[in-house]
Amino acid sequence: MLAFILIFGGFVTVKSKFFQIRGFKKIWRETIGTLFSGKKSECSDKEISQFGAFCSTLAATMGTGNIVGVASAVAIGGAGAIFWMWVSAFIGMMIVFAENFYGTIYRKKDKSGEWSGGAVNYIVQGTGSKAVALIYAALCVAASFGMGNMVQTNSISSALMEEYSVDLIITGVVTSFLCGLAIIGGIKRISAVTKVIIPFISVIYISASLIIIFKNIVIIPDILGKIFSEAFGISAFGGGVSGIMIKKAISTGLKRGVFSNEAGLGTSAMIHASGSCKKPEVQGMWGIVEVFTDTIVCCTLTALVILCYTTNGGSCASEGPALVINAFRGGFGKYAGSFVCISISVFAFATLIGWSHCGESAFRYIFKQKFQYVYKFLYCIAAAVGAVLELSTVWTMSDIFNGLMIMPNIIALIILCIKNPIDYFNYKK
Repeated sequence: MLAFILIFGGFVTVKSKFFQIRGFKKIWRETIGTLFSGKKSECSDKEISQFGAFCSTLAATMGTGNIVGVASAVAIGGAGAIFWMWVSAFIGMMIVFAENFYGTIYRKKDKSGEWSGGAVNYIVQGTGSKAVALIYAALCVAASFGMGNMVQTNSISSALMEEYSVDLIITGVVTSFLCGLAIIGGIKRISAVTKVIIPFISVIYISASLIIIFKNIVIIPDILGKIFSEAFGISAFGGGVSGIMIKKAISTGLKRGVFSNEAGLGTSAMIHASGSCKKPEVQGMWGIVEVFTDTIVCCTLTALVILCYTTNGGSCASEGPALVINAFRGGFGKYAGSFVCISISVFAFATLIGWSHCGESAFRYIFKQKFQYVYKFLYCIAAAVGAVLELSTVWTMSDIFNGLMIMPNIIALIILCIKNPIDYFNYKK
């Protein structure tokens, strides 16, 4: 599955003449720059603003992968894994561009007047088969209950139990209730919530990370050198090249990178299909910004905080939340546990409600307008169950469903790039 992503991402990157670099000014002007232009977003009651779609998509991707996933990548693959996370993000930007581009072109309005479709619509156009789109939709629904739901609620309950000894059942019930309040109003309500919590928690987390990094600024050049050297298997002892080291760095970095930004899954297109922007190229550029923010910014900051800790003598023996907590304790002392716990909980909750729209969109494609409230009810129940489950099996199943989602999505995108090329890649100033 990873090979599908690398090949297609590399193809689109080269085909676009490295648009994610070449078009930087245009991307900034058409996305983040619009937030400071004073221009009001024109969207109907059935649509969400471009910034709302951006925050909702970030909510679906910026979960535990940005914190716990990065810690696991460093613990398993070493500092070099971070370089390969950057590689996955670099090519992932153009994959998400293509997903949002075609998702906007082929979206349709349902009977209620809402835009719908995204990935499922362009899969039909690409493969010519509604059956393939139905299979993709079913896999997306399954993944929403696993990776998008129970994995996230389990992270919340585990963090609160570890730091504050909050009973797992209590966490499950409260999380389920809050999830219901957020998703009952559909994408408009989800967008309203994420537009508040995502910028807020992101600013706090980024600021805290930067404080630690600046406190250790003298060792940052050495850390960056370690990232690049270990990425290619160069050992610190004698400068020899280790095949095992580079294999771990590449495989771990790429896997965690894809897990973090979800490039290739088509989930971004499902959310952006509900956006107010009518220009497919602009929706695509918002996708580039999403991957950049998620992986290049947030994941990198987490990695640098961890590497500052290990460079100063800290142990990398622990994984996941424990490693991140220990790393932040190096900068903030005993209060770091609470900070990391709250960060994990907020990011995970944002992912929980963001993924609900992806799952519901796929559910509606299968059953039309029927039973959509059944999905929301089951989604909230799953949130409560996930908080108390042992999730090793859920993680495995989630990985399987995510991997299977990639195949029809990437195949459809390849066909569409041949049949209906993205001419906007030829943009010249």
